[in-house]
Amino acid sequence: MVLGTVFERIDADLAARKRMMVSVSVDGRALSPEELGEESARSADSVHTVQVRSEPTAVLVDRELTDVEGRLAALSQTAREIAALFQEGKTADGLDGCKRAAEEWIGIVSSERRAADALQLNLDGFHVEDKPITTHHEELNQFLQEALRAMERNDYVLLGDLFEHELAPRLDTELKIVNALRDSLTENLA
Repeated sequence: MVLGTVFERIDADLAARKRMMVSVSVDGRALSPEELGEESARSADSVHTVQVRSEPTAVLVDRELTDVEGRLAALSQTAREIAALFQEGKTADGLDGCKRAAEEWIGIVSSERRAADALQLNLDGFHVEDKPITTHHEELNQFLQEALRAMERNDYVLLGDLFEHELAPRLDTELKIVNALRDSLTENLA
């Protein structure tokens, strides 16, 4: 048997108890997620100890959603700053802000997906504002692509307008998504 099979069995057992792995050590050495994948092919017979630390899924999801809420507040501030920078003609600073905002959006969406995965939710079937969450994320991607095109055309007025008029409603929607995920957390895991 390989360690990957051992990890899968541990994960399945923890999932049945509404828990998730948060760290793994093999023979006293903590493994990063990358190393965990590399060690999966190793023979279980060559290992003396496997130590797993877990936490309740509800605690981990709640922590992830609380983090997203904080990041959304920071993103709201960043969006206002970007719009002001473009309106003031400070394009270099505005472009730097756009890059930070896009990276933050990507991180927020990834966190929401991790939370949904932990809750075993299908985002195609999970609706907020009468649309699947995946549709909201697709619309966000379209907005980010439009912002990228505006950057490529050096259309900083459009870019500022996009951040001012498109981002704010999406922040409200993202908060609703977080609240819906939190409601699901309460219903499914508490």
